[in-house]
Amino acid sequence: MSHSILKVTKKLGTKYLRFEREMLDYGDENVFKFETLSQMNEFISKYENKNILSTLGSNNLEEIKAMSKKNNLFVRILPTTASIQKAENLGYLPKNIIAMQGPFTENMNIAMMEQFNIKYLITKKAGDTGGEREKVSACDKLDVEIVYLEKKEIIYKNCYKDIDILIENLIQ
Repeated sequence: MSHSILKVTKKLGTKYLRFEREMLDYGDENVFKFETLSQMNEFISKYENKNILSTLGSNNLEEIKAMSKKNNLFVRILPTTASIQKAENLGYLPKNIIAMQGPFTENMNIAMMEQFNIKYLITKKAGDTGGEREKVSACDKLDVEIVYLEKKEIIYKNCYKDIDILIENLIQ
């Protein structure tokens, strides 16, 4: 999507300003990083009878389904008819679908992971908004392994991580 937007704005001669969330450092302990979902699937396929929680949402349900062959995969998705229907159509059992709207507090993440005896959390590196810090902190406290999808880095000409500086630039 970003590449398309960059092409269109360049063609139209429109200035493109981007705001990005500050990325969290997950550390190295109990953390496994992957560039693709297939690499992540391959890693998880080495394990059996583990309880795994995916917080990738409904867009990746089909790609991560392979993780449930030898393990117990729980998926946390938005509580929309479309998301739940998609999960059910792909064969996810209702007991493995957690349909809730986030962001979640650290305590809520801890309660959820304890309730389902989660050993691995599947997530994506999305930045310090939307509850990412709370997920990582909950994992640290429970010794849950974090398996995350790296965000593909794109170099933007006008990229900001501070909203005040972005607004200042817009005014000029």
